[in-house]
Formats: sequence, C-alpha cells, structure tokens
Amino acid sequence: MVNKRAFTLIELLVVVAIIGILAAIGVSQFGGFASLAKSNAVKANHNNAVKFIIAEIKKCEISGGFFKLKSSSANPTTVYSDLSCSSSQTSTQQIVAAFINHLNNEGFKNPYNDVVARLGYGEVFFREGTQQEIGQTIIKVSNNNIITLTSVFQNSGGVIQDPIITTIKDER
Repeated sequence: MVNKRAFTLIELLVVVAIIGILAAIGVSQFGGFASLAKSNAVKANHNNAVKFIIAEIKKCEISGGFFKLKSSSANPTTVYSDLSCSSSQTSTQQIVAAFINHLNNEGFKNPYNDVVARLGYGEVFFREGTQQEIGQTIIKVSNNNIITLTSVFQNSGGVIQDPIITTIKDER
C-alpha cells in the first residue's frame, strides 16, 4: 500500500490568506517608496543644475573664453560658441537661456512625467513666466544678475511641498 501525502484544503486557504495580507501591505508601502523616490529625484535634478551653473560661471571667471553648452539633443556636438564669458558681451539672461536649453538636452527627466506629459510639458527646466508643475525647475534672472532656481515636488502623501529655492550670483 502506497502512503500519499498532500496539503489539506484548510492549509492551502491559510497560505493564500497570508499571501493576500502580505501583498496588501506591500502595495501600500510601495506607493510611499515611489513618491519618496520621485521627490528625491526632483531634489537631485535641482542640485545637479545648481552645481553645473556654478561650475560653468566659475570656469568662465577663471579661464575666460566661451561657454561650451549643448544647443540640441539631436546634435549634441553643437555648442553655443558665440556666448562669450565676458559679461559685457553676454548678459546673464542670455547664459541662463543657454543653460536651460543645455540642461533640457542633457537627459534630465521629470519623475512626475505622467502629469507633465498630460499637460503637454516635457522639459524639466524652464524660464521665468512658464507655468510650473511638480517636478519642474524654473530658472530666472533678476536685474542684479542673481539667478534663482525654484523646484516643486510632492511628499509621500501627495502634498505639494514648499519649493526648493537656490540663488546664484553671476560674478563674471
């Protein structure tokens, strides 16, 4: 006589119930992790843009010459060779416009892209006067050559947080 062993129906139902409970807990936790990752990505985009702008301005202060910035994602070798480092030849407003174009062509992505794509905004960095959505950074210039970057993001509860604001002085 062969002894057959198998799980009972009750044992299988208990296992399915436990898996269901763990899945429900996991899905709710995943939502919090995803929103935290999005807000951290916005902060990283903001900080990387600030570091890039500061580095490019300092490089021009030290060595002079021209800004070497991408003007097109289709042709990344094209540069703004006509933007002089001299503040008498190139205004802060002109270099900010070039920075915005360069950063948008560098592959920065908006982590809230589903919202941005729905509204028709695909780029991450914008000039003053453009409507700002979560995940985007507005870069503007005041009349005394102060560059201001403002980024908006949501917390894990979906509430829009106070924006990150950084100012940079163009001292060329």
